Amino acid sequence: MLTQIDHARNGELTAEMQQVAVQEKMDPDTVLSRVKEGSLVIMTRHGNPPVAIGEGAATKIAAHIGDSMKYGLAEKDRLLAKRRTSFDWEGQMELAFDPDRPRDFCPMEGPCSMCGNTVPYR
Repeated sequence: MLTQIDHARNGELTAEMQQVAVQEKMDPDTVLSRVKEGSLVIMTRHGNPPVAIGEGAATKIAAHIGDSMKYGLAEKDRLLAKRRTSFDWEGQMELAFDPDRPRDFCPMEGPCSMCGNTVPYR
């Protein structure tokens, strides 16, 4: 079984890469290139649309978490976690690094285009 990066290294634009290009409003060749170099990862889950994580994608991994204390972000991280658990959408957007981008991808009521039906809504 080939992975997305295997396909990209073979120069093959997969259906998942094409779907991510549409979702992320990116050129398909850019998606292919970023997957090939490893700066963009495509996560697929059975029954849900593929999700891109990395350069140019709306979904990010909190890689800064280890530096929260070092750079004074610990309080911001705590506030963001609190707002997530209380389903405070606007509060999360206020704390986002780029508040406009998530608004384009996640509706205020489900299902979320990134999470499918896995995220509960009020």
